Amino acid sequence: MGCLISKSLLQVCSAPPAGVPGGGAPCPAGTLLTLNAPFVLVATGKNASAAAIGLDEQHNLDADMFFVSHIASATAGNEFAHQVTWGSLPILNAKLVAVGKLP
Repeated sequence: MGCLISKSLLQVCSAPPAGVPGGGAPCPAGTLLTLNAPFVLVATGKNASAAAIGLDEQHNLDADMFFVSHIASATAGNEFAHQVTWGSLPILNAKLVAVGKLP
């Protein structure tokens, strides 16, 4: 299965990447939770309709490959109500084989 990974897939960090959301900066040192997630699921929680969401949440809604996952926070200016989970390549591969979509 190593041949399927030619570069990093989606990354999940416990702290936001440096720079502005969508800037494509990597996870800060020591915050990488996963490097090769084939998919990330984000439930936006109670802040989904808020006009001003926290910076960490903004990183989950931009169009880059970096996501933030940590415990909920009510810190003014950086509220975080997202629930984030991700899949692994071995589990995804096994499920696709089991339903006949991969050999």
